[in-house]
Amino acid sequence: FPVTICWYENEPEFMNLVTKILTNNTEKISHNSSYERAWSKVKHNIEVNNLNHDTMIAQHCLFNMKPCGLKYVTYANLGIIGYDADAEEWLKSEAEDEDENGGNATNKIFDAPPKVERKILKYNAVDSYVTYLLCDILESKLDPIEQRPGYEFFVESEKHLTQASISGMDLDIDILNITKP
Repeated sequence: FPVTICWYENEPEFMNLVTKILTNNTEKISHNSSYERAWSKVKHNIEVNNLNHDTMIAQHCLFNMKPCGLKYVTYANLGIIGYDADAEEWLKSEAEDEDENGGNATNKIFDAPPKVERKILKYNAVDSYVTYLLCDILESKLDPIEQRPGYEFFVESEKHLTQASISGMDLDIDILNITKP
């Protein structure tokens, strides 16, 4: 989703459509809702509504000792590997930008030649499709007694933690100084 928006964010018709989709009552799925929610809010002032399924959180609930990145989860559950090969070079950040900005470093999609745009859009479409498929697969594996309640708790908590991360927190320095050991 964010990869696609980058190219068209200056086109009002496109952004109006994106805003309608993200703010309507249709349930939404993502892999790492916190990132998607924060990115949409900070970059475009869009509050994502009904983002109630997160395949990364489901993976954590099912197998908390295994990797939970989308590429790993896709391979482990669907046997699909390498669909990002054509776009990988452009989705990475420069090392110095990453050192300075960490997870907020900018990828290089704007540097990609026009002939690569279709490959990046295809990658983005496959990413979205496998996330959709993984949602049903992973959520169906959640034990209804032991894992499902935790999953629902974490999905709901993510919304509030992400909002706190975006907004920051007010602290009373005088109170903090009183509590120093």
